[in-house]
Amino acid sequence: MGADIAGLLASLGGGGGGPGGPPPGPPPSGGPDLGALLGGAGAGGGPAPDQGGGDADPVLILTQMMDLANKYGGVERDEEDKLTMQKIMTMIQQLKAKDQADQEAALGGGNMRIMRKAGAA
Repeated sequence: MGADIAGLLASLGGGGGGPGGPPPGPPPSGGPDLGALLGGAGAGGGPAPDQGGGDADPVLILTQMMDLANKYGGVERDEEDKLTMQKIMTMIQQLKAKDQADQEAALGGGNMRIMRKAGAA
């Protein structure tokens, strides 16, 4: 998954080290530690990532990521960084929608979608 995030950041113009990009390493002093914001064991501490993976709910994890990305957007001052996080949020929302659809399909999803639409109408 780390390679996926690195590829995502690289495609968005971030990810460090190259020409025009920030140097690799920890964030400048005073800035938030993205690893700590995402719940990883970065310089800011926090719990180690779950290594089990078998029983984790992907939709729940994506929801937590969206909550943390929103929190990041609330404290980040750089507009360019906020725009980058909005792009990431869009991708997370797409993953969440796909995972929700997959879960519904596994449970006989066609009926659940119809019932949800009928309840909302």
